[in-house]
Amino acid sequence: MAIRVLGLVLIMMTLLAAPASAHHVLGRPAYAYNGDSSTPPSISLEVQIGKFNATMMAFPFELRARQPVRIKLYATRLDGGTRFDGTVTFGVKDDSWLPSDEEVLGEQAMNDNGVFDQIMEFRRDGDYIITAKFEADKEPYVIDFPVTVGKPAPVAPLAAAGGLLFALLLAIPWIKKRRGRR
Repeated sequence: MAIRVLGLVLIMMTLLAAPASAHHVLGRPAYAYNGDSSTPPSISLEVQIGKFNATMMAFPFELRARQPVRIKLYATRLDGGTRFDGTVTFGVKDDSWLPSDEEVLGEQAMNDNGVFDQIMEFRRDGDYIITAKFEADKEPYVIDFPVTVGKPAPVAPLAAAGGLLFALLLAIPWIKKRRGRR
């Protein structure tokens, strides 16, 4: 009898329990994340260049065309770890076999957190190189940061055209040889 009562109580508790929403269980909702949140970057690059250690990161976690992207750069000197306190010029260009012009995005000063921030928006999916340039002790420094935005085409149009031309060059002698047999 006690087992039946316990079973009935468990069934009633299960049926009367309201469904729980996980929207706020883990903290902030996912749509509120940005470069200032504690989410991981989509890509991070750490490099030692000249007299500096530099770290560049791209936010949000998944880069998409026509949505804001934040690039963060931290730069500290190797001799003591003091922060670079000048200005950094950010630029972007297509990462392709063909040369492309770099679009200058802006020149940024260090913010209160010791970070150089650049906000940008990519027009279309593809592979890009973001460049950060600065000068210290009369020496120029350039950091190239490759990123992929969205899901670019698996084969570039130029490579597809080259493959089609190659196939055509192989097919012509074969067709001529076949016509000669008739």
